[in-house]
Amino acid sequence: MNDVDRPRSRPVRGEFTCACVVLAGTSATEEELISFAGRSLAAHKRPRLVRFADDLPKKPSGKIMRHELIKQFPS
Repeated sequence: MNDVDRPRSRPVRGEFTCACVVLAGTSATEEELISFAGRSLAAHKRPRLVRFADDLPKKPSGKIMRHELIKQFPS
């Protein structure tokens, strides 16, 4: 599984965490992933939203292009 967290806009409190996930040969629901993250992350770091993708846009160096994710998954 490959994932990346990115902030999303929220009108009242600002931004919240959204996880973009690539499932490799497994299956999971949004609720399962949020529950799994809740066991090891602090409440303010836990993703509130999960988006599934076929792959994550990466630079030649292998770093994830977060600005491309924001374009792919607008708030």
